[in-house]
Amino acid sequence: MASFPGLGKLDGSVEKRTSETFEQIYQPLQRKHEKYQEPVQQSEKILSESHSEDLEKAKISQNCLERNAKQVAERLGMAQEEIRRLTDELKRKEKEQSKLELKENLTKLQENDSVDLQKAKEHNQRLDEEILALRNRVRSLDSEKKVLGEVVEKLKGEIHESQKNKQLGNHSPGKTVDPKQREQLRS
Repeated sequence: MASFPGLGKLDGSVEKRTSETFEQIYQPLQRKHEKYQEPVQQSEKILSESHSEDLEKAKISQNCLERNAKQVAERLGMAQEEIRRLTDELKRKEKEQSKLELKENLTKLQENDSVDLQKAKEHNQRLDEEILALRNRVRSLDSEKKVLGEVVEKLKGEIHESQKNKQLGNHSPGKTVDPKQREQLRS
């Protein structure tokens, strides 16, 4: 039996009626509650399923994004490796090109040096020939000088002799005064 403060004990019939009234009120309310509860439960179920689907989709999407990120990272790594490889190849090609250019320049220099050397040899040959010709001319002039010097000395001697003869009174060219006559003329 239920007791309410200040009312005392209720008898059984009131209690029964109260229980019946309660049942009459409670059952329709219970049915209404269940009626409204069912869509709420269905909504919760749908929401739960939807949420589960969304979570599953999010997981799939996240997994897909992670795979894509891994693939992008792998492609980026491969691209970086390809860039390194191409950079190394470019450097190697540049070195080879530089070596070829250096070789070509050396060859050109050698050819130019060879041409310049040949020109210098030809120039030296011409100078040697000119020097030889000048030496021969100097020898020839030295010989002429010597001959002319001897002629000058001979002429000086003749002039001197001629002057002596004039002083001695002998005007004939080619006529010489012997030493006794010379002595007499002086005294």
